[in-house]
Amino acid sequence: MSVDDLGFNPAWLTERFPFDSKARNQEVESACLDYLASFPTPVIVDLGCGNGANTKYFIDRIPSDHTWILVDNDQRLLNHALESLTKAEGYQITNYKPTEGLTLTQAGKQVSVKTACGSLLELDQLLDLTTVHLLMANAVFDLFSEDQFIGFSNLLKTNRLPFLATLNYSSMHFVPASETDELFVGYYEAHMQREQAFGRGMGKRCSEVMEQVLRGLSAQMTVGPSTWNIGSTDLGMLNFLYHYLDDSLHELPLTDVEGLLLDGWLADKRRAIDGGGIGIRVGHCDLFARF
Repeated sequence: MSVDDLGFNPAWLTERFPFDSKARNQEVESACLDYLASFPTPVIVDLGCGNGANTKYFIDRIPSDHTWILVDNDQRLLNHALESLTKAEGYQITNYKPTEGLTLTQAGKQVSVKTACGSLLELDQLLDLTTVHLLMANAVFDLFSEDQFIGFSNLLKTNRLPFLATLNYSSMHFVPASETDELFVGYYEAHMQREQAFGRGMGKRCSEVMEQVLRGLSAQMTVGPSTWNIGSTDLGMLNFLYHYLDDSLHELPLTDVEGLLLDGWLADKRRAIDGGGIGIRVGHCDLFARF
């Protein structure tokens, strides 16, 4: 499984949306919304926009007219996000251009959505950052390397841009747990931090690294946990996570003995899911930073 596959799966993005929404840390969110309230018509950039989940979540939480700029390096994702937003409940859709943007209106409130296709690491070349009030990213930065995040943070500092990063992975626990969970979840987390062309993803160290880097740049931060509590009846999420674990763990260079142990562990989890006897708690961290 590649990062692109994980990001572009519309069914996965739809399935996780209510879990993301419920998990979001309210203290972090309030700090961000309090900041945005100081601008009459804020402009928000959503990095790695997926299916437009941030826009869907925040559109009713920002009372004023505002603008979203959805950024991704894959035009397919941007097109999918716009198409998804045409179904925003309670809003009239106008000016819909499938690869460019749209306008949503409700009771006199107007929300403009635009797109920009390019690298998240070259925002200053992609956008006029002097017009932007907030950068936002959901479930993105645990995939970044530390060096990539340092470069991104320097861009934030230079442009004095506030930043909201939500649902950054920190841990996974099966409920109930088994003796070998720690081993194989550890392998999964090692896969997240494996060497790749851009370096090693921050994975479970994401929050720790982000806080350290941003503190070094004198950022003011509000940080808090955001946890998925996936129950035994949440079969959609359980099946997605099972398959992501299966695919990721089988990409690792395991010994024959480790491979046999892994297959047994996965078989046990498959039986537990099918039998309605297991849940998963996935820890994340939310962070709002400003300079």
